[in-house]
Amino acid sequence: MCSSDLWSGRVVVWLDRQSPAVAADGRPSAPVQRLVDAGITVVAPEIFHWKIGDTQPVVPNPREFAGYTYGFNHPAFCRSVHDLLSVVRFLRTAEVAGHPKPSHVAVAGFGDAAPVVLAARGLAGDAIDRAAVATGGFRFAGLTDYRHPLFVPGMVRYLDVPGLIALSAPHPLWLAGEQADELRAFLDRLQVLGVPVVRRYSVGQDQDSACGMLAARRGVGTGASRGVGPAAFAARRARPFGAYARRSDRKSTRLNSSHA
Repeated sequence: MCSSDLWSGRVVVWLDRQSPAVAADGRPSAPVQRLVDAGITVVAPEIFHWKIGDTQPVVPNPREFAGYTYGFNHPAFCRSVHDLLSVVRFLRTAEVAGHPKPSHVAVAGFGDAAPVVLAARGLAGDAIDRAAVATGGFRFAGLTDYRHPLFVPGMVRYLDVPGLIALSAPHPLWLAGEQADELRAFLDRLQVLGVPVVRRYSVGQDQDSACGMLAARRGVGTGASRGVGPAAFAARRARPFGAYARRSDRKSTRLNSSHA
């Protein structure tokens, strides 16, 4: 955990396996330091699938059948999502003597943590105020081995990573790593379905650009107060989509329906 001397009530849960939040010498990475300098506490937990290496544990059996494992056990990906949700739950509900609870919780995931953050974002509701992910173009459909740490049965059938992105609505989401043409087609399909997403483009694709959204004070502390619950979400589904400019020169996209 990295924090500044001044408690602002803002926390970012940072997940990046390739570029850890804290280096071996104990110094925060440059993006994390930027958040700390903005008065944000950064929590960097280790999620489940990072601990198991490159192969997901399977039930010992001479027959090569994925059902023996996934018919009775949670996939490693799901357990990683559980880990992240547990961290968010702790931040929101734990009573720590002499220390107030956070008023604003954000999550950020890069590389193989991006789909984990997207899944948690879709499940957590108002417990997560905003999220930032860089998918690197990852798709579950591209996995060729059911032992892969990110393998999840049925994930491709339920719209793969774009389906997880859709679950973020109507909450703020900074998104990078998607191909511009594919992303536009996906967002057009969301429009047909009536999912309330207003598309906004932001400059940059890396962690520094994500930090800009995470550190911005606009909308801070408005997660639960926005009234973005099931009733409000259902009401927004009935609203028409706003027009948006198709700009293919920028691949980093922020999805935010709070102004729909």
